[in-house]
Amino acid sequence: MTSSVDWSVLEIPGVMEVAESAARRASVEYELMYEFEDAQQEAYLILAAMPDRVRQCVGGEGRLTLGTLAHEVYRDLIDKVKRPAAHKAQVISIQRLAEAEEAAA
Repeated sequence: MTSSVDWSVLEIPGVMEVAESAARRASVEYELMYEFEDAQQEAYLILAAMPDRVRQCVGGEGRLTLGTLAHEVYRDLIDKVKRPAAHKAQVISIQRLAEAEEAAA
């Protein structure tokens, strides 16, 4: 199923809250990589790029809910930053180790 970008899904009741929820969670868990506002903008892009899935979750198709959608958007946000976040954490750890060695000397 191929979907085109459809910004109108952001006007569906509950969808903006999905973006906010996923963005808040991602920005808390990956604070080195995301500020809330940046994560929220990225969540809007993700939702607009999957309008069919948004409508399925809003419509409660099968067992799908807005909670399902929020989790999927959160996972997409995290997938975008997981590798760079791990690298950044290593760099910070190395910097702290160097600072500790300097302080001990």
